[in-house]
Amino acid sequence: MRFVVDGMRLDLGGIGKGYAVDKAVEVMQQKGAIAGMVDSGGNIRCFGKPVNRTAWLVGIQDPNVDNDKPLMVLKLSDCAVATSGDYRRFVTVAGKKVSHIIDINAAAGASKMAGDTIIAKTAIEADALSTAVNVLGPDKGLDLIETLSDVECILITLPDYRIIKSKGAQVYLQ
Repeated sequence: MRFVVDGMRLDLGGIGKGYAVDKAVEVMQQKGAIAGMVDSGGNIRCFGKPVNRTAWLVGIQDPNVDNDKPLMVLKLSDCAVATSGDYRRFVTVAGKKVSHIIDINAAAGASKMAGDTIIAKTAIEADALSTAVNVLGPDKGLDLIETLSDVECILITLPDYRIIKSKGAQVYLQ
């Protein structure tokens, strides 16, 4: 592939894991699986229901606390979830945490949200939206999600770690 500008590259980091998760689910279903979950580091898609349960349970990590206790738990069936944030992948520059998610408008790491979790029908959609919403920030990100059908979000703001949920997100909370 060639680009007009020398050195320009295409990076599928904003959708790559979501795409792979969707493809894995597709193969599982083609092989006859009636239920399953695929997790690729923050990008999850489930279908059907686990044995003796009404939904799959997925924890959302508290980005302000380094422990194994989830901030909240989602109950999911036949949908996908993706989380983006600055609490797992970052670098420290001059004593300041810099996110791996780049805000091209600021020419710096995204800095408006500690984390965002998107619930959608497919993993590729959730993956792409979680990256975009992380860059947009809580106000514009929530506005975007509220315009989309079958998509919900849970946002955790910076610097105050305030939790904001889209109108339909509550139904997914355990």
